[in-house]
Amino acid sequence: MEETLTDKENQHYVPKFYLRYFSYLNNKKQIGVYNQNNRLFIPTAKLKTQASKKYFYGKDGIIEDWLSSIESIISPLLSQMITLEKLPSLMTHSHVDLLFFLILMDLRNPIRVNQLKNSRQLIKERLIHQNSQNRESEFVKAIDKMNNHEEDVLMIVSNAKGIVSYCMDLNIKLLKNTTDIPFITSDNPLIKYNQFLEKRNWVYGGHNGYGTIGGQMFFPLNEKYMLVLFDPNVYKVGNNKEKVVEINESDSIDQLNILQYLNCSENLFFNHRINKFYIDGLLEKSSKFKKANETYLKPFKVDDGKGGAKQNEEVIKIGTTDLKIKLNLQKIKFSSKSVGIKLDNCAVQFRPRAEEIYRYNESKEKN
Repeated sequence: MEETLTDKENQHYVPKFYLRYFSYLNNKKQIGVYNQNNRLFIPTAKLKTQASKKYFYGKDGIIEDWLSSIESIISPLLSQMITLEKLPSLMTHSHVDLLFFLILMDLRNPIRVNQLKNSRQLIKERLIHQNSQNRESEFVKAIDKMNNHEEDVLMIVSNAKGIVSYCMDLNIKLLKNTTDIPFITSDNPLIKYNQFLEKRNWVYGGHNGYGTIGGQMFFPLNEKYMLVLFDPNVYKVGNNKEKVVEINESDSIDQLNILQYLNCSENLFFNHRINKFYIDGLLEKSSKFKKANETYLKPFKVDDGKGGAKQNEEVIKIGTTDLKIKLNLQKIKFSSKSVGIKLDNCAVQFRPRAEEIYRYNESKEKN
């Protein structure tokens, strides 16, 4: 039986409808691109070929069609945010739809698939490094067999639904850019940050889990508006009443644009108001910071209870680099309540509501 091929060969991991908000002269056909690998500035590239790969979601079109149906629901929501400055009310269907879309923007990206593949490879290399005979072990052979792109994509994307509940406690506001510097976006536009754990110099675990204390997400909508989601127990964004918070300091806009560069895989995207001089300056400012999303392996010795370490045993931590630029943004401040938050010795520092959900899910699995 022949495999049915979708007619959607060019599959976007950043939706076209979203990229059009950054199009050249708002013509919806061209977009400015900076490619970091080739250091190439292109003011008017074809929009339809950006942030896409041939059959990235598979040749049967099932995932691609599913993502398209989600985009058709979210597109009017984003349009209302831009044209009417209207945000969805919390705890509504629109709120859930927005969270689901943002999480998918993170998970559907090739960066996540590459992280999974890199993690497996690092584990394999570590095992062989420790004992060359492990090369023929069943575990290493099993790792070698885990090389199915479509299965990896499906596994990662299918996690999105379960993650939404961890983000329901985040507050949402619009940042309105009133400077002369436009917001830019990238091929990995959802920024996850954590000013709180960065300030606390937290080094025992990742900063940017979806349920982590002090979590923040930044998502540019167009040159003028950016969504910000944040832990309301840690931050104040503007005053309590305003849903739209104006930013008129160019340094804050630069910092948010730097995050797009540090978070991207290959390409930055922007409209006609961004020139090469600005991009060159942005890259120079970015050069002192590490890129995000790089996979690493860190081994730890196992205590033998006698003051030493067990032979031939270790605990392996697989992680990815977080964004850390000592972010300091206009009108985003720490709340008075954040001073009293205490961190424990757990690798994951959950927000209270997220921890409840985690414990509940754990108990369901055990039962």
